[in-house]
Amino acid sequence: ILSYIAIIFVLGMRNQTVGVDTKSYYTIFAKVSTVSFSELVKNYYYLTIEVGYILLMKVVSIFGNYYLFQFVVATMACMLFAKFIADNMQNYFLGIILWFDLYLLLFNISRQMLAVALIANCWSCLNHRKKGKALVLFIFAGMMHTTAWLFAAIYLVYLVRNNKFII
Repeated sequence: ILSYIAIIFVLGMRNQTVGVDTKSYYTIFAKVSTVSFSELVKNYYYLTIEVGYILLMKVVSIFGNYYLFQFVVATMACMLFAKFIADNMQNYFLGIILWFDLYLLLFNISRQMLAVALIANCWSCLNHRKKGKALVLFIFAGMMHTTAWLFAAIYLVYLVRNNKFII
């Protein structure tokens, strides 16, 4: 737990110049924090970021600044990846190597990696026959980043994989 706190702290306290997308997220966060919820929902598309991520920005902006937002995203992604690795990896050494790679990506493409963390746990839920929870995670992932919707094909194949009427 202490190592995760340190990792989250480093991700949360990084400067806007660290990472590919961080500066643009900082600028968008500043815009989002000044707009009302109703205006934001009505016109979110102008920000070119998915509505889930924008709404997350808005909620966090009520309680704090951009660094708090980075902490929230880092905490969500780190905990989701930790859960996925703990639930699915029998070789923890391999899990640590995987985690290190994912951690480094969080510095650059945090929104995409949050979606990946949600999708990974969606897959885990499917493997444990928790279809409702998997669907919720899938929808949240799609609301964070559009590429998560590509998982729909895998999700559909998973749902019909034992159907003898489908070739």
